Amino acid sequence: PLLPTTVEGGEEVMPFFLGGSIVEWSRVRVDPERFEKNKHVELLVKKYEQNLKKQMKQILVDAACDLETRFSVIRTSESNVGNWLCDLMRRECRADIAILNS
Repeated sequence: PLLPTTVEGGEEVMPFFLGGSIVEWSRVRVDPERFEKNKHVELLVKKYEQNLKKQMKQILVDAACDLETRFSVIRTSESNVGNWLCDLMRRECRADIAILNS
């Protein structure tokens, strides 16, 4: 099995396969205090945040039960929200089956 290795500075590198080759990645920590704020980027982000806040207030569905969306559940077992999403996919795609790999 491929296990993480520790490199200089204490960072862990997790090897994984990509197209038959082992590929590695590592995390690069960025200190935001080292960079000046960009006013153009801040305005753009605020614009999208305002739009997103409006969208997040919209009710998409009224479910008869609580939808199970906890990471520990949806990544390890079948869930009612996964079943609901598959039902939506089947209906919208006019398919006999739908598979969701989360």
